[in-house]
Amino acid sequence: MKINIKNYKNISDLEFFVEEQKINCLFGISGSGKTSIAEGLLSYNFEENFSIGMDESDIAVIVDGEIVSSERFRYYNIETQNALIIEQSYTNDVYSILFGDAKSLDNAKMSLRKMIIDLEKFQTAMTVFKNEIEKVKKEFIGKINKDGTLSKKAKLYLLEDDIKKISSNVKSLKLLREQGSDVIDWKIKGTTINSNYVNKKCPFCEAELNDDSIEFIEVIKKISPKNFDIVTDSKIDFEMINVTKPNDYTNNTELTKFKEQLIRTSHISDEVDIIMQFLSSVRNPSYNPSDINEISVSQETLTQFKGLAEIINDINGKLKEVRKLMGEMKVEFGRMVGQNVKRINDYVKRLGIPYEFALDNFDSDDKTATFKLYHVKDKSKKHRVGGLSFGEKNMLSLILFLLIQDDKMLLIDDPASSYDDYRRKTILDIIYEFTRERTCVILSHDHVFLKYALFQQRNALNKQKRGLSLSRTDYTYFNNTGKIMYFENLSTSCIKEIAFEDFQPIHKHVQNHLYAIENTASFYRKVLNLRLIAEMNKYQDTPDNDIIYQFLSALLHKKELKEISRLLNQKGRNIEEIIDKIKDVLSYDLVNIPDDYTNVNDLSDFTLFEKAILKREEISNSIEKDELDNLVHFNDSLAIQINPYKFNLFSKYVFEIIWRIKSKRR
Repeated sequence: MKINIKNYKNISDLEFFVEEQKINCLFGISGSGKTSIAEGLLSYNFEENFSIGMDESDIAVIVDGEIVSSERFRYYNIETQNALIIEQSYTNDVYSILFGDAKSLDNAKMSLRKMIIDLEKFQTAMTVFKNEIEKVKKEFIGKINKDGTLSKKAKLYLLEDDIKKISSNVKSLKLLREQGSDVIDWKIKGTTINSNYVNKKCPFCEAELNDDSIEFIEVIKKISPKNFDIVTDSKIDFEMINVTKPNDYTNNTELTKFKEQLIRTSHISDEVDIIMQFLSSVRNPSYNPSDINEISVSQETLTQFKGLAEIINDINGKLKEVRKLMGEMKVEFGRMVGQNVKRINDYVKRLGIPYEFALDNFDSDDKTATFKLYHVKDKSKKHRVGGLSFGEKNMLSLILFLLIQDDKMLLIDDPASSYDDYRRKTILDIIYEFTRERTCVILSHDHVFLKYALFQQRNALNKQKRGLSLSRTDYTYFNNTGKIMYFENLSTSCIKEIAFEDFQPIHKHVQNHLYAIENTASFYRKVLNLRLIAEMNKYQDTPDNDIIYQFLSALLHKKELKEISRLLNQKGRNIEEIIDKIKDVLSYDLVNIPDDYTNVNDLSDFTLFEKAILKREEISNSIEKDELDNLVHFNDSLAIQINPYKFNLFSKYVFEIIWRIKSKRR
């Protein structure tokens, strides 16, 4: 796969290749722009992330000759950790993680579904019907008593009760039918203004109130006018649920018939739940087949849904076969989920994290799921993601990320830079284990990842050459390791491939370099490199190593030969003796020291690393000197490292310090 990125963030022009269906590693120091490579491939925020001096139209991200499609890649970074572990949602990704390749389960489900597909066809109509009945319950009947009567809190009960209260007063019923509840409400409010009918006058219009009017008002004070609005204000589709809406809701006969029909539809709704539960149960791969019983519903329900009777009779007749298929599906479900969850938990245990994953909720139709993560000592198995450390969340989310089943190319950004060597090795093993036959690019500033991948691959190659059998790990690294690359982004952006031989003990890098430049290098350049070997040897704390280090340091600092000779004489030594010691201890013959050894004019053949060492001897700025000290004073952690003569392992800040040395001095 050929990738080109131009004018995106700090990448001016970069071209590199990755091997498809293999794991590729791209190493670069912090701040070099590795993340920019990933974000460019993901088409992240092009409108703002063009290079300085360019605009959005200058950005070009090309993969195999075509404009990049962000859908082709899946990215692992800190946001992924949050999405998969901290802010877990009911997603397809989690289903894919816990179920893996669900083809066998899907096939079992499909065989069962063929038997219930005719019943499924009623599901939409039943859902619509049930939604209307939920409105009926809310607006009219509420929860029905066990004896089939309405609760005294039901709105339809309150309406019936109010009508009974005023049924003896024909005038009240007539007023309700003709003018509605608003007029009744207005009249009732008048009684609160004109308490006890003072002067027998209407509080609104001052008209005289006769005894009939006062009797009428006393009757209607017993009711709540809003109870009379429930029928007129309702938006329920009564025709769809086969209910006759009363023309006159003050008519007891019509209202009673209306109530009976609503109660009937509520019973039908309850039986719809039985059918829906049956459908849900037979589609649930974890459901116990022995708990499936015949579908038993009333004639009213069968009448409501024409054609349903024949289908239910057919399914009830095949119930034994349905249970058998459900059993097969349950076995496949248990095998699949158990296998995948065990696989995840084996790696969690291997990483030393005292937690375990378990399936929480799932929908095998929509292929969505959630998991819970509990402490191994918690018998209640409560989801406790908040108890994880940052590093634990990072490792667990990486495992989940790798288990998502799709064919996208994986971009993994710094998966293990803050861990000890054992966990870094384990994390790389996990990446190799879970990404077989998938294209993957690991972006990292941790060269341990690269070194381990190369060492494992070389070890497997040597075994194969000697006719030895390969272990599972050997085979995985031998077959799945793609390109191992170094990303340098100093004056220009470039990719350099890293080979096994590029990882050596630092003194080997220096020795190899010295032999390579032996016939062309100046005496001072040789001293500069020999002092690096002495830098490593001084930790052995022997008299010979100590005097060699001091001697080479004096030459590097350009002390006069007379001064060096005088200092050696004070220790009972001389220059010729120390040169012999260098040949003996460092395996390199300096021969004689030229009189003009301090004149270093031509730097054109110096590597940037050598220029850094030279620059360190010349500058006085303490901050800059500290930066260069970090580069040239090796410690144990860098004893085996990538070749510093070939790969420039420093920041742009250090590069700019070094670059002040002109290629040719005058």
